[in-house]
Amino acid sequence: MNDFTVLHLSDLHISLSGKKLSMLMENLLKDIEQEMKFSENILVVVTGDIVNQAQYQNRDNVLEFFTKLKGILKERVKHIYIVPGNHDRRRNVLDQQILNKEFGNASESDKSMYEEPDFYPELWKYIRMSFDEHAELVKEIYEIYYGKENKDEVSKRLFKDTYGVQIDKVNGKNICVLQFNTAWSCTGSNDERNIRIGKFQIEHIKESYRKKCEKLPRGEQVDLTIAIAHHPVGWLSGKEEDLIQAELLSNNSLHANVYICGHTHNRDVINWQNNRHSLTTLVSGIGWPDGSATHPYAHTYSSYVFNLDVNSIDVYVRSSNDALTFEPDFRIYTEQRNKEENKIIMPINICKTQAYFNLSSVVERSSKACYITEKIIKNLNGYVHFLENIRVRMQEGLFRMKYDIFENLVLYASKGNKHIEQQLYELEEFWFMESKDDAIARKIVKRNPQLFQTQFSGYLQYLCTQVCKGIYEFRDGTDVRVHFRQWNKDTDCYIQNCIYGRNAEHYEMKPIEWGELLEEAYRRKRPLIASVNEGYCKKSMEQNKKKDSGQWEDFITVIPEFVKNNYIQRNKKTGKIEQKRPLLTFGITIYEKEDKTLLYLLDYLRIDKIVGEMIHDFLYYMPIDLKEYIKLGNQERNS
Repeated sequence: MNDFTVLHLSDLHISLSGKKLSMLMENLLKDIEQEMKFSENILVVVTGDIVNQAQYQNRDNVLEFFTKLKGILKERVKHIYIVPGNHDRRRNVLDQQILNKEFGNASESDKSMYEEPDFYPELWKYIRMSFDEHAELVKEIYEIYYGKENKDEVSKRLFKDTYGVQIDKVNGKNICVLQFNTAWSCTGSNDERNIRIGKFQIEHIKESYRKKCEKLPRGEQVDLTIAIAHHPVGWLSGKEEDLIQAELLSNNSLHANVYICGHTHNRDVINWQNNRHSLTTLVSGIGWPDGSATHPYAHTYSSYVFNLDVNSIDVYVRSSNDALTFEPDFRIYTEQRNKEENKIIMPINICKTQAYFNLSSVVERSSKACYITEKIIKNLNGYVHFLENIRVRMQEGLFRMKYDIFENLVLYASKGNKHIEQQLYELEEFWFMESKDDAIARKIVKRNPQLFQTQFSGYLQYLCTQVCKGIYEFRDGTDVRVHFRQWNKDTDCYIQNCIYGRNAEHYEMKPIEWGELLEEAYRRKRPLIASVNEGYCKKSMEQNKKKDSGQWEDFITVIPEFVKNNYIQRNKKTGKIEQKRPLLTFGITIYEKEDKTLLYLLDYLRIDKIVGEMIHDFLYYMPIDLKEYIKLGNQERNS
């Protein structure tokens, strides 16, 4: 698969001097080494607050941490991306006064953000100076990963204005990283819902994104876009939040798939979605320096495995315990399967993921959706297995049937019917040696119609039995009935052919007229469930309600899909079709609500095709005249 791993570090708040790392940082590195041992194609994403309160005198400690991290991950790290946080900015009274004067309160700032009459570049040059030390530190970190001698690569990855766009080839895919600076507008404790990205920054990133996409080799495109910033989008002022969401979600703009941030030090996973695109936001953060008495909460970091071929992200969250060692963060793993796998799985693009399957409906009506739950998945695995078992059993049964018939024909020939001996040899080659010439089979079937029609009835009964027993094996204690019906031309009704299951030995199915679900399933060429199409089986529903006992809960009507399952009568003069009917129908009835899932999955798995293929197998080897079979069967019942 075209996968890669994002190691997300945020809010390290490194505050020690010298090269000796804190216990927390050492334990973090040990845990990363263990967690990343099977990871390849690693991207390190650092979403701000590398230092604590702009204490750049501790740069040696920062560089020691990133040197050790590089030593652990080695060449498996393909790239590293860093954006500034509010603690990375050197604040001064003048900058704060300028920001307060320019933006004022939140409502005024929304207007200012859109108009920005004199903001850029006049004001920005003052703001940018407050990130000079951060930019120098980032340069040194990049030199650790790309090499001091690789000046062009390091220079390419540094942005003069602290924000920009990178497109890198990772495991054969073009990964775009949009790097935003959300820290420039921070003023202190009143930042929430007052943070600004600025239209100037968004426009610059959009233009840079467009130019870099144009430089991609012909025929290539961006395969995944990751936006990174320090602050969650919810910290932006109102109109700015609307603007960045619109730009990130737009297929015609930045088309981002993921937004990775920190600052709040929590473990949130949030999804945005419109009708064309979706965006997943991932938040994580170590949070504060060692020993901080004012923040007695867990330190957190995350890793995200992107599986592009299957449109999924595996989210792993690790948090510290009282001993400052890291373990799976079970606070975020709310479901049992999350806890068992120590991860959350989500789609990269929700719009490309169908979390449901459609239940068949009549031609004029739209399909109903059955959402995929853990119960559905568990049952789906079971029903696929039981249908496979039925196919195997039917093939074994067909082989035994062919062998028994062949033995009887050989015995018949040995009693003086020498003229069919040569035909038997040819039949043996067709039946057991897979010759493609079925002409002999057709001749023998034509000479012995009653024998083969009886075998076909037995085959249909055996199929009903195996379907019913297969359901019983999978769902112990359930109660179902499985049947075939055949068409009666004289009455235009469908009468019982064979049946197995609940009270089958004492039950005779009443004829049903052509119409309702039978006709709709034939027109739709799909199985139809009664409860899903209740308006088209009113008569059956009303009769069921009148019963004193033995009421069914639901049923599925199936027209087995095989070539010969059609009766077509045309006008002799015009050639137009006057009557068109299926010769055989199939159905399963359930008696408990808990078994509705069975019908939903048989609809989804196309039970009409499965049953049709098994009937086709019989008719391939024993090509009876199905119309004649139906006609003789009706005559026997009438007599």
